[in-house]
Amino acid sequence: NKLGFVLGTCTAPAANTPMFAQWDRCDKMVISWLLHNVEKTISDSILFSSSSRQIWTDLQQRFGQSDGTRFFQVKRELYSISQGNQDIATYFTHIKKLWDEHNSMMTIPTCTCGIECACYKFVHKWIEKEQLIQLLVGLNDVYKTVRGNILMSRPFPSVSEAYYMLLQEEHQREMSSSSQFSH
Repeated sequence: NKLGFVLGTCTAPAANTPMFAQWDRCDKMVISWLLHNVEKTISDSILFSSSSRQIWTDLQQRFGQSDGTRFFQVKRELYSISQGNQDIATYFTHIKKLWDEHNSMMTIPTCTCGIECACYKFVHKWIEKEQLIQLLVGLNDVYKTVRGNILMSRPFPSVSEAYYMLLQEEHQREMSSSSQFSH
């Protein structure tokens, strides 16, 4: 119930009312949360703000807009990401972080008709397909068989299903290599 403090919907009552002390205590608690959840250099710059709303507004103005340079960097990383010497879980975590950051900078239209219309479903299917292809493109060649199986699937599996298939393949490879060394 503290989101209203940063969004400005839970406004301060008059200073001379009994509710003001309670509101002020809650606002100071939210300020404390904000200060302790940002880097020290940032917290130093917001330390003397008078309310959690003021802190939030300041942080939004500084960090809330999509930075064109960062957007470019994320796109570049997504276009060039590869598994390299990472295991599947580490590779997936890295690419998932990039997808999440990319999506946070994108303005994807939402359906306002109250039901999931065809356009809404199409956009989300398209994003899922793009992410699946990005995941597969960056895989090492040792996964070419499972990659081929995923690409031949109709319909395409979800990213989560493909990830699970890749993990299974990785576990099979690990079991095969460990059994060769035990003989």
